[in-house]
Amino acid sequence: MTEKGYIFLPKTADAKFQAFGMTLEEALSNAAYAMFSLMVDEKVAEKEERNINLSAGDIEHLTVKFLEELLFLIDSESFILSRIKSVKVEKKGRYLLSATIRGDNLKNYRFREVVKAVTFNELKISEEKGRATIQMVLDT
Repeated sequence: MTEKGYIFLPKTADAKFQAFGMTLEEALSNAAYAMFSLMVDEKVAEKEERNINLSAGDIEHLTVKFLEELLFLIDSESFILSRIKSVKVEKKGRYLLSATIRGDNLKNYRFREVVKAVTFNELKISEEKGRATIQMVLDT
């Protein structure tokens, strides 16, 4: 595992990464950090807070919806992620995700690269006792 909790993998176009964690929630957080590391390379202040609540029929769709919601916040509110305060995933028939995130207005930062979309391309999620891994490709 890397110190950051994610690594980028070779890919001719777009951005492919693996995010790791002791739990699925930690791996989801690290997937979000990987995505945002492409967009800004400076530390983002924690001036604002948002709550996210999502549901999906399976963990793959929930993962994509979570990262898409973070992209939506950039487009709709110019909100850029600094830190994930909490994230919780439960299975109650459907998968439910609740998260509290902190960040700032995008206008205060130099945008490096645009992530256009979160994809299901090469999406793999594995969970073993004490380790979760998410691999995916972002359309850049």
